[in-house]
Amino acid sequence: MVRSAAGPSGRDREERNDTGHEATVLVEAQGRAIAAAPMAEGWFEDRPPWDIAVLHTSESLPTTVATAPLGGYEGARAAGRTVSVLGLGDVAHGVWAYSVLRAPSGPRAGYVQLDAASTLGPRITEGFSGSGVVDTTTAHVIGVVSDSYADPRGTFGDVAWMIPVDTIPAVWSGQLRPAAPTTPPAQRDTAWVDGATRTHRLVVALCEVPTIAMLGPREVFHSYLAGRIRRWVPYEGPAELYAARLVARCRDHGELRSALAVLDLLEDNSEPMRRCWEAAAPVLRGGPS
Repeated sequence: MVRSAAGPSGRDREERNDTGHEATVLVEAQGRAIAAAPMAEGWFEDRPPWDIAVLHTSESLPTTVATAPLGGYEGARAAGRTVSVLGLGDVAHGVWAYSVLRAPSGPRAGYVQLDAASTLGPRITEGFSGSGVVDTTTAHVIGVVSDSYADPRGTFGDVAWMIPVDTIPAVWSGQLRPAAPTTPPAQRDTAWVDGATRTHRLVVALCEVPTIAMLGPREVFHSYLAGRIRRWVPYEGPAELYAARLVARCRDHGELRSALAVLDLLEDNSEPMRRCWEAAAPVLRGGPS
């Protein structure tokens, strides 16, 4: 993870007629801060694929640091897949935003459009730039967030763009290719991806239930939850963040089914609640909940 950068900004470099390749960044690897600098011909700020820098570290990374598995964008787009992005923003440990892959578009050639997957919850906005775009089906990184769109009303995050990993040219000997796994994918990795997808579907379904989507009714629902859930899941904030925390905490304590039953009583078996039960079924089958 790139933790911080040091060096002149793009505008400062332009005023000083400086290429900027002396600038350094600090890369965090398992608690260690390692200095790095862009490789020669490895800073793509004025030509495709734009806003990408290939770094050379001052020392080798720990052998326990695994390379992120890379994947191609075209196959994922053909399947209309959902992608996830972890952005920092104002949240200490980040917040996940979910989008759907679309076609190439945007302010620069080679960008690929990302449409928000839900009408509720976090969007890809400031604080997400440079984050890896993960295909939720394969858990491969297929791109890097590059920009976000603000419509004339000032609404941010419904549309964003990424730079596909497979458009980054080789700038060292050999070719830049998706990282091939050294061993066959473990069964537990597939199970993790499947579990994350099921949980995400439940979170999205919960956000569409009016009692969760609106703060006032949510507060009433929250007051009926078990104390060990209520004390650790603040009800304020975006609906998707609340729903994600609620599901995680309830699963940890085997309270998911009972929490959904309380929600169902308040919703009087509404259509959004029925869809929520459908999304919850595979999660409830997956283990004690």
